[in-house]
Amino acid sequence: MDMASDSEKIRFSSHPLWIPDGEYQAKCKDYSKPINYRGTRKIFLTFVLLNEPYAGKELFMAFNVGFDDIRSGSRYFKYWCAANGDKLPSPNAIMSQRIFKNKYFNVTTRTVKPKRGTEEMPFDFYYSIVDHIKLSNLPDIKEDEESYSL
Repeated sequence: MDMASDSEKIRFSSHPLWIPDGEYQAKCKDYSKPINYRGTRKIFLTFVLLNEPYAGKELFMAFNVGFDDIRSGSRYFKYWCAANGDKLPSPNAIMSQRIFKNKYFNVTTRTVKPKRGTEEMPFDFYYSIVDHIKLSNLPDIKEDEESYSL
């Protein structure tokens, strides 16, 4: 018999996806509003992979964006400019995450190997993230289209 009260029952939703490190084609499906995570302001982009056997699977890319203006040396600035066709933003421009949405990218993935203290956790805890993106030559999708397939 389960002795835990309803307030103590926490369900496991799913483990993040692990795929071999490499280059894949993907579409940016969505983005987050800036959130505070461990004292840092972050933005997350969600990518849908297009290559078999991982087609339809999702990976994320995280950016530290700070609490002030976006700096020209930041990772977010560099990838935002890439998504903008390698064009710099105008002075005082709002560098919205929307620029990534529904665009196709060649992405490079990286395996995250979590640690417990200083000790690396077993392989079952590994997961993949998008580490680098480059605009693809595939045509972009209009934002009002609901289909995420080619």
